[in-house]
Amino acid sequence: MDTEKNYEFDSAQNETILTLAKTLQFVGAVSLVLALVFGLGIMGSLYHAEWGEAVYQGMFLVFTFSMGTLMIKAGKEFQAIVATSGKDISHLMAALDNLRQLYSVLSVIIILFVLLLIVALAVSLVYTGGKTIA
Repeated sequence: MDTEKNYEFDSAQNETILTLAKTLQFVGAVSLVLALVFGLGIMGSLYHAEWGEAVYQGMFLVFTFSMGTLMIKAGKEFQAIVATSGKDISHLMAALDNLRQLYSVLSVIIILFVLLLIVALAVSLVYTGGKTIA
């Protein structure tokens, strides 16, 4: 038995949701194009045996691909709210779950970046003996 109430957003709300859906899909598509560029960069780096650069670009490829995919998925769910009838809440919840995943990945990236920054700072202090380099 379907326990979901058949709530429908009004036309003004649908317009706001549709604008958000299109924006998410556009930014997601741009992110996927950037992931492709990083993929090409990885191939170039591997060809020139620049392993560190390949790893660096690989990290950006994973990040931009993940973000792009999740943004497009969320955008499609938001768009489905406008396109369908009787399932606005289920599409809204699916879209919000995709956004939750997107921001979960982003928060992990931020935490890793901060940890890497702390490690780099600590290594810098050890190798310079605590003296600042000017």
